[in-house]
Amino acid sequence: MCFPAALATISAVSSVAGTIAGYQGQRQMAKQQRQQQRAMSSAESERFQREQSALRMEQGMKQEEAGRDVDRIRREGMEQVSTARTAAGEAGVTGGSVDALISQYIQRQGDYTSAMGRQQEMRNVASGLSLEEMGLGHRQRLIDINRPVQQPSLLTAGAGLARAGVGITRQYRQDVGSDIFK
Repeated sequence: MCFPAALATISAVSSVAGTIAGYQGQRQMAKQQRQQQRAMSSAESERFQREQSALRMEQGMKQEEAGRDVDRIRREGMEQVSTARTAAGEAGVTGGSVDALISQYIQRQGDYTSAMGRQQEMRNVASGLSLEEMGLGHRQRLIDINRPVQQPSLLTAGAGLARAGVGITRQYRQDVGSDIFK
């Protein structure tokens, strides 16, 4: 009669120890997963900041380049106007034809400057859209990284113990009730 009771006690202790170990293991796993999520979130945020900085630097360089082009065109336009006036004066040409030539140079310069301004506006819009898209992608990656971590449940562990207890009790009753262990 002693053997079934000892077997039931060993089974009960084993079930409790296994449940506690499983619960502790789940807690440790959840803790490690949260730490990994924090590290991955931090790395993603750094990546996102570098990507934004690179785009803004590129945008700034293009704006500087466009500004230099506008300045160059203005200088060239002033040189062309000055050259045209000098040539006209040396040739003895005055009046409407010289004014028309100078107006044509100034018009071309204005058209080019205006086109560059529109092009820069389009670049700014494209950069804004790119930054917005980057932000959306960043948020989606953070959502993917930070999926909820499954937490261990004392209720689930308790239910497992209860099931084990019912099974042990059932087995004990069968063993005690049978003639083999008498």
